[in-house]
Amino acid sequence: MSGALGQGEMHTLARAKGAPGVPVTVTGLLGLPRIELELRPLTIIMGGPRSGKKSLLRSLYLYTWISQSADAGWLVETLFPGLEKGFTVTAGSGRVEYRGRGKVYVEGEPAWRHAVLLPYTFLDLVRLLDNMAEFIESRDVDRRTLIGLGAILGILARTPVFTVFRRAFMLCNDIASLAPDTRSMSLGHHMVTRYQLLAFRRIIGKPPTCKSLSACPEDEVAYHVLERIIDVLPRKSILLLEDPPFLVFGVKAPTEALRERLLNDGVWVVMTLTLPRHLIKCHSHELGRVAENYLMTIGFTRADLEALKPAIYFVERSGDRLVYRLIS
Repeated sequence: MSGALGQGEMHTLARAKGAPGVPVTVTGLLGLPRIELELRPLTIIMGGPRSGKKSLLRSLYLYTWISQSADAGWLVETLFPGLEKGFTVTAGSGRVEYRGRGKVYVEGEPAWRHAVLLPYTFLDLVRLLDNMAEFIESRDVDRRTLIGLGAILGILARTPVFTVFRRAFMLCNDIASLAPDTRSMSLGHHMVTRYQLLAFRRIIGKPPTCKSLSACPEDEVAYHVLERIIDVLPRKSILLLEDPPFLVFGVKAPTEALRERLLNDGVWVVMTLTLPRHLIKCHSHELGRVAENYLMTIGFTRADLEALKPAIYFVERSGDRLVYRLIS
């Protein structure tokens, strides 16, 4: 199937395959016209470089956290620097309207209660946070020093040029808020406390074969971190993976844990795949095979795919529009 699909047509296709879906509409983001598609518990967004794939994932992240009263202005500035105009994201019966300058309007029941966004560079962020936590944990740092350090980090996190700190603080908040210890609860994505850093480190831990994350091979750290995040996500969570490093540098996918959460625990996963240029012009059925082969290569079986019925989309720019084609 080719061409742009409207929401009604996509909804019919999803129902015909028997998969539970959530209709998603994004309007006004980055000046783009209306985007409509239906997500399933496992959704893959494929496309060429700079085709707009990650914008959808980031809008879903903002939708989920703003629904939970997060600091909308700071999050939008972090994920879409310089964005001044508002946008609206609707998923299921929930709706979030960002009106600019941190002003939001939220209504309805959000489709997801928690979101974790992992960029392709998440290993660098995890190691940065782990080193910060180790510094606090292994030294007798007095309260005054901690307050001063927190103030400096807060300034860095509010400065747009320090993107790495902003993204690291986002990830720390996402993970630490899963801890049962109420002291780890967020003060806002732009604030990272001692308790949040230690909760992050406690949840992520380290691979059993390594003394620390810094001393561990990249492939082992990636597998371990992904497995831990998948393991601790609560029901009605969405995990957003920007070009996950599966099959890159020998990184395996924690498919067994992922399969269990997808099938039985109400966890959703949306991931992007950047295609090489020679695949971008392939027909829809060929692109569908590319995605299915990818899923099977990282450990999913044919039976898994039959049970999960993943939604596979191909996105491309057409003038000032983003066109999403439902491949499978």
